[in-house]
Amino acid sequence: MDRSDFLLEISCEELPVSYCMPALGQLASDFRKWAKKARLDHGEIESFATPRRLAILVRDLELAQEDLEEELTGPPVAAAFRDGNPTPAAEGFARGQGVSLEDLLRVETPKGEYLALHRKVPGRAAGELLAESLPALIPALRFPKTMIWGEGEIRFARPIRAILALLGEELISFRLGSLESGRLSPGHFRLSPEPFAHESASHYKEKLAGAGIMADPEERESAILRMAKQAAEGMGGRLLEDRELLKTLSFLLESPFALAGKFSDDFLDLPRDVIVIAMKSHQRYFSVENAEGELLPGFVFLTNGEVKDPASVIQGNERVLQARLEDARFYWQEDLRLGMKGLQERLESVLWMEGFGSLADRSSRIGTLSKQIMKLLPGFPLDEEALDWAARYCKADLGSEMIRDGKEFTRLQGTMGMNYALREGASETAALAIREHYFPRFATDRLPEGGEGILLSLADRLDSICGFWAAGYAPTGSKDPYALRRQALALLRILVGRELPLCLSDLLDLALSGYENLDREAIHPELLGFFQGRLEGLLEEEGVPGDIFRAALLSGETRILDLRARALALSELRGDEAFEQLVIGARRVNNLLSREKIESTSPDAWLQLEAWSEGKDTGVREELLKEEAEKALYSSLQGTAGELLICSRDRDYAGAYRHLAALGPRIDAFFDGVMVLSEEEALRTNRLQFLSCLADIFRYYAGFSEVVLEGEREDSPS
Repeated sequence: MDRSDFLLEISCEELPVSYCMPALGQLASDFRKWAKKARLDHGEIESFATPRRLAILVRDLELAQEDLEEELTGPPVAAAFRDGNPTPAAEGFARGQGVSLEDLLRVETPKGEYLALHRKVPGRAAGELLAESLPALIPALRFPKTMIWGEGEIRFARPIRAILALLGEELISFRLGSLESGRLSPGHFRLSPEPFAHESASHYKEKLAGAGIMADPEERESAILRMAKQAAEGMGGRLLEDRELLKTLSFLLESPFALAGKFSDDFLDLPRDVIVIAMKSHQRYFSVENAEGELLPGFVFLTNGEVKDPASVIQGNERVLQARLEDARFYWQEDLRLGMKGLQERLESVLWMEGFGSLADRSSRIGTLSKQIMKLLPGFPLDEEALDWAARYCKADLGSEMIRDGKEFTRLQGTMGMNYALREGASETAALAIREHYFPRFATDRLPEGGEGILLSLADRLDSICGFWAAGYAPTGSKDPYALRRQALALLRILVGRELPLCLSDLLDLALSGYENLDREAIHPELLGFFQGRLEGLLEEEGVPGDIFRAALLSGETRILDLRARALALSELRGDEAFEQLVIGARRVNNLLSREKIESTSPDAWLQLEAWSEGKDTGVREELLKEEAEKALYSSLQGTAGELLICSRDRDYAGAYRHLAALGPRIDAFFDGVMVLSEEEALRTNRLQFLSCLADIFRYYAGFSEVVLEGEREDSPS
């Protein structure tokens, strides 16, 4: 089969940086799916992107489809003929396929005998298929936001200006709205503004390089880093590498070129984070530091292509940066003049949420809640004095000029609080807690490390979630305006990552008690379910199936750390033969008790375990155990109860489940050899009491009946 390279380039007005990489991945993925459906084999797909173009180069695309032989099934023979004559069903099938009745065959299928048609479909040329499909493939790319352009028929992230489509040297001709595909690529907007033609698909990258454009984003990123490092070294320092900035720049520039500028030494009195963020956020400048890691009064910036008058460009960038740094210095000095107390007082006049008080009220609730959580963790390592100070001022920087600016410095909330606290003479522990209480800010962010920051972070999120939930901002399927899901996940990550044995239900009780006039009885279970849903999602990422999580949840455990441990331990046992016997046995126990309408006899399964292990009264009369199977199960449970208690105290849930699983064969033997519903009332009552105790102990560890066994899965082969 002949093959050739295929090139598709979509040129448009400048795309937002965040749109480029996802769109590039989609374009390659969508083409791969199309080619598979079109029965066209191909080699590697190379992807290219710049701010003004998305392109794929498909190596060795087959130039034509193979001929296809297919069998089309028609109506059942029983419906196709009546008294030996064809019915309208048979005639309609033949007519629909453009053949006569004599061309149809009879074939045997699992459903019976059917009419069928064998036919050979000639393969089509790849160029013809591409011309038909590309007008739909291009607008199918998905972006966060799109706009209607041209004659109002096409939606795309930005207006498309040109489409290049070549199969080898052949032009794939088609229309998209008012645009006609062609051989032209737009040039670099300044270095080579005129469009240029491609003779073939194979040398796309080299052709763009000739026009001064680096098509490959990874090569551009490497080039930017290399040039920026050289520029920093030229200033006698080293580049402060920033992967986020590097990635952004690689999708802002088609032809990167590095220059270096300076700013006044006086600005080095500002906190380091302020200077770095002032250069990075809007200006996209790299910072430069010396060998000791101290900032130097210089920066590196990139231009889109080499400039004719570098000195003028550098001077312009220095002037812009100076203005931003002067703003920052003004904010910094004003905030220092007020001090933490003054900043905190400002929060009294800042409304947090209508009906839910000011930011100062919220800060007070966080402080109270953090100390309440501390009492739930006796022996937790922290400095109470530092916690008290940090709790009082953890939100104070929200009243600062720097954060209220609403521009790039707003990102420094918490960090500025730490800097103001240090300047005011607060302890490093208290200052760090102010910064850390915002962690984690996103899914892959670090967790707070200090005990003070951990407690403040938990309190902050609990107060926020409870407040917004009570105000009617609970997340819906499509809306979560206050990112409550993200906040809940952050709280769960802290509880698990810092191994805090806190009960979620208790935490919610404490957080809700900070608000007046709430229907706590109604909100509490809603919030508990909300958090459990988020935990189920987190555990699913760890490979815990939904039925296993639900089984662990039915234990009633609300300590997140322990609930997770139970779910992981249960998940590891799936497929184990003894465990499956336990699940079946637990179901038989529950089913029998349910039929007899017997509820739990003990409010606390822990007490059951203690009674069994210590030989206390369990309500089961040993002298009424007549059958060998019930005696054996009774004896096994007495022997196992002590082991279960030890495992539970040590939070060794895997060990506990293994001990329970060992009861599986005994339970099977019990049901096979014992008539529970005996005609003798005393025996019947005693055996039901025995099973009720067993059910209570099972329930303490998991709802085993929820576990789906291997043969019961929907996707299990029949």
